Amino acid sequence: MARLLPGSGTWEGLLEWICCLDVELRELRAFVAVAEEGGISAAARRLHVSQPALSQTVNALERELGVKLLERSSTGVRITEAGTTLLAEARAILARHDQALRAMAGYTSDGGSPGPAHLGRVARQFPPPQPRAPHHRPCAT
Repeated sequence: MARLLPGSGTWEGLLEWICCLDVELRELRAFVAVAEEGGISAAARRLHVSQPALSQTVNALERELGVKLLERSSTGVRITEAGTTLLAEARAILARHDQALRAMAGYTSDGGSPGPAHLGRVARQFPPPQPRAPHHRPCAT
């Protein structure tokens, strides 16, 4: 499979990589949970989703990235080299997302987490998303 993961290790490289793919935060959270829990069943319990749904999510992420992230066995999963790289990157992306939400909390009336009403006002400033493509978009060079 082709290696699409960023090699520069910089935040700009990470953003460029994400812009070239249509990866969802949900997929990254699912992968991180599976990697951290060491198996689909434990991760599904942690995320409060069904095991088949979680397995499908991780399989879709592997197809979309074009790399094998996990080696599956009857005793659990083992993370591949590509999976190890993505795990670090996914944690960074999710941490940055959480940081952005905390920053937005200062703009809420109660100083708490931005809720759907607050985020809805922000979302209206941006065009609606395009339909999701089944595979990654070509990167501009």
